Amino acid sequence: MSADALPPEAISLLGEGRQVYVAVSSENGPHVTPELYAWSEGALWFAAAATTLKAKVLQKDPSIGAVVSVPGRALVMTGRVRAFDAHHPVDLARQVDRLPAAARALTRFTVRNATDLLAFAGDLATGKLGWGLPPRRIAFALRPERVALIENDSVTTHWGWGLDDGDLDDADAEAVPVGGERAVAAFPGPVALPCRWFAEESRLHLPGPLTGLLDLPRRFPVSVVVDQYGAPGPAAKQGTLVRGVGTVDRRDPRLVELTPDRVTEWDGIESSTTAAG
Repeated sequence: MSADALPPEAISLLGEGRQVYVAVSSENGPHVTPELYAWSEGALWFAAAATTLKAKVLQKDPSIGAVVSVPGRALVMTGRVRAFDAHHPVDLARQVDRLPAAARALTRFTVRNATDLLAFAGDLATGKLGWGLPPRRIAFALRPERVALIENDSVTTHWGWGLDDGDLDDADAEAVPVGGERAVAAFPGPVALPCRWFAEESRLHLPGPLTGLLDLPRRFPVSVVVDQYGAPGPAAKQGTLVRGVGTVDRRDPRLVELTPDRVTEWDGIESSTTAAG
C-alpha cells in the first residue's frame, strides 16, 4: 500500500478531522502541538509560523510523527516533510516540479479551513493577536511512510512498520480506565499517538495495540498535549503541553508514568512555560 492508496476509511477520517498533531524531535525531547491541515494528492499539508520551535526543528530534521483523530478513530502517520518557504526562493526553485501540487494544496487548505482563517483575520484586525505583523508561515507536506489506522482501540490497518499482526494483538487488554482527557503523546522517533492523560497522576494510557508500534527503552523523553478547540481562531485556543521523562509500567505496558520537567500552557496568544514541581 502507498500513501496515494490510503483505505477509504482513512480518507474519510482525514476529511472529518479538525486538527493534526505534529511531533518533532527537539533538543529537549519529542515536542507535539496541533495545526490545521489539508489532505491533497497523497500528502498531508500544514503550515507553521517560522518563529515556532516546530518550524525551526523541521528546517534541520524533517522527520515527524502525526495524528489525526476523531471520537473512536485515529490515523497515525510518520515520515519526512518537504518545506515550501517563500523566503527561500532557491529551495523553491529546486522543487519547481512540485509547485503546481503545492498551489492546489494551498487552495484546498484555504477552502477546508476557511472558518478558522477568517477567525484568524478577525483576531488580527481586533488586536487579539497583538498589533505587530504576524510571523510568516512555512508550508510543509508529509507523504506518509508508515501508517496505522485505529478504530475503537484496535489497529485495523497498518503498513510500513515492519510488524506482524501478532505484534499488535491485544486480545487480553482491559478497558481504558475511566476519566482522564483525550490527548496526544509524542515518543522518540518521533511517533505521535493518541492516548488518555491523567494529569493528577502524571500518567498516560495508550490503547493496547499501540505499544506494538514503539520500541522503547526503560526510560525515554516524552511529551503530552491537551488542546481545547473551543472555537475557530487562535484567540479561542487553550492547551497544555507537558514534557519530561517517561517510564513504562512493568505490569501494564499500556501505562506510561511521566516525570514532568516543563509545563507550557497557552490561552489565546498568551503562553508561559514553567519548571514542573
